[in-house]
Amino acid sequence: MMLRRFLAVLLLVPLCAAAGPVRHPLPNGLTLVVREDHRAPVVTVQLWYAVGSADEQPGKTGLSHALEHMMFKGTKSVPAGGYARRIAALGGHNNAYTSSTETVYYVSAAGHNLTEILKLEADRMANLNFSDRDFANEMKVIREERRERIEDNPTGRLYSELQEKAYAKPANRTDVIGRMADLHKLKAQDLRRWYRRWYAPNNAVLVVAGDVQADRVLAETEKQFGRIPKRPLPARQD
Repeated sequence: MMLRRFLAVLLLVPLCAAAGPVRHPLPNGLTLVVREDHRAPVVTVQLWYAVGSADEQPGKTGLSHALEHMMFKGTKSVPAGGYARRIAALGGHNNAYTSSTETVYYVSAAGHNLTEILKLEADRMANLNFSDRDFANEMKVIREERRERIEDNPTGRLYSELQEKAYAKPANRTDVIGRMADLHKLKAQDLRRWYRRWYAPNNAVLVVAGDVQADRVLAETEKQFGRIPKRPLPARQD
């Protein structure tokens, strides 16, 4: 289902672009989708992980969204904040979001920077290394985000209440950002376990669209991601 959604989005690109998207599965389970579009010398890279708030359990809500924040807090080779600084130095833009069913990271930059972008994304997939202090500070940010979007926002509060009453299964009833009580109880080790559980190449789709050559993208993807081993994945919640 996740791959069909990616392809549906890519197919919305106007027909004056190049041929349709090409799909390449890697031996370690990573799915690469490439769409060539040479109208401008730019590229957009998206990395989709098949995990979201619907995979969480009562008492541990907000894990997926909190981990999205911590993915910008460093690896063994890139210090906290270094990812965003490196993308900015390339003249690029990056962001991320979490939904009930997926967590998505994306970057747009000049096409010739693709190698550096893929290198950074592969590093984050395999080597996340945030500190307890960074975690504690970021959880304050996330709790304030919840207050702004839900507690202090009439529309957000209404949607949260409707969602609570509309669904029977706990995984569908909670806000993506998590319940406030849980956001006070989550530990750094909870996020590290969540990362090891779900962030694997065989649980991800890499989408590259823009001024690129599909064969070169495949070669570079195999170089940067191919050494990351696949891992057993838990069953997703219904």
